[in-house]
Amino acid sequence: METQIQNNATSLVPAGFGRRFFASTLDGIFIQIANWITFFIFTKITGKNFLFFDFKTGEGWIEMLFSIAITSVYVIGFWILSDGATLGKKIFGIKIVKTTGDRVDLITAIIRYFGYLVSSIPLFLGYFWMLWDKEKRTWHDKISGTRVIVIDTSSRIVQGIIVFILLVFMFIALFSVGIFSGFKQLTGDRPAKVFLKNEMPGLAIKDYKGNMAPEAKIHFNRYQTLLNQATNISKNSSLPLEERERRIRPIADEFINELITATEIDLNNPIIWAELGAAYTWPNTVEKEESRLEAYKKAAQIEPNITIYINYVGEALLELGRYEEAIQEYERSISISEDSGYAHLNLGKAYSKVGKYDLARKHLERAIEIFLAENKNNKFDNEIIDGRKTLNNLP
Repeated sequence: METQIQNNATSLVPAGFGRRFFASTLDGIFIQIANWITFFIFTKITGKNFLFFDFKTGEGWIEMLFSIAITSVYVIGFWILSDGATLGKKIFGIKIVKTTGDRVDLITAIIRYFGYLVSSIPLFLGYFWMLWDKEKRTWHDKISGTRVIVIDTSSRIVQGIIVFILLVFMFIALFSVGIFSGFKQLTGDRPAKVFLKNEMPGLAIKDYKGNMAPEAKIHFNRYQTLLNQATNISKNSSLPLEERERRIRPIADEFINELITATEIDLNNPIIWAELGAAYTWPNTVEKEESRLEAYKKAAQIEPNITIYINYVGEALLELGRYEEAIQEYERSISISEDSGYAHLNLGKAYSKVGKYDLARKHLERAIEIFLAENKNNKFDNEIIDGRKTLNNLP
């Protein structure tokens, strides 16, 4: 029996670096496609976006676990259920076996899978080890007692390379379409350049609204309906201001509560938090001190590189008289997008409040310059007038 095992082991033809590299690359493409499909289905079902893992904020850890799970199931599953060969290895005519030539079992597969980490840590040295190893084995091969062998010495390598090239081109095409679509989302149909320009990465604002959790969307739609009612009342100039505020107050209370409920359902959607902050500016009876600020801070925390949210935080701080904090927020906004007109305008106001008039003048002039450049159809007349008035009032 031992002699038979030794004969089996010595008759195995080790797979070379080229086959293994191409096979692994193909598997990476298959895994990425599986990730895309899974994330797409999850997004459609839950209405929530998948995010990349952020080591600073800890956001995206669920997505990271999903990706790890998909990769683990694909790799270990194929090793066990498909005679040691993933799809990539099948295409290139290779498979994994134990050093005895026997099939890979579950324990061996798990050890080999975690062995990838050991091979990767020192600049992937464990992978390149096979180039000078007599048995052409990597570190994870040695750790798990496995080896990769050739099971088809025919023209499979040529066929494999053809499939590889086709799949790589397909992958690049899919990726390019995704990037282009994302670019259109980031740049198309925005309010104005002074609001949002160069403030990403991060998901586009319209994307958050489109992928809002279904139950949250119900409350968000109710909020919009109530908001329209309040807006119509506010525009009714036939009513005294006090009467308009009296009628708006219960409506505002109601739409604020709708938004609060929506945030509880879809906690990580910055659109809802930003709308909640804006809702608190209406006459209401439910606002607590700094409620508006906290809502805007939450939106900016979820998407720290979208300048409109940072500007909202600065605006709330400015109204609370916390000028130094407002200055920090507006400076951060400008560091992300220098051409944010509102950031420069309010930063100029904040600097004037703390007596730094030279800096106030600099930013007010820059704000006016930006608004003038963007003032199509007199859209920013009020902002230009506000900037010039504040500038003229400086000592």
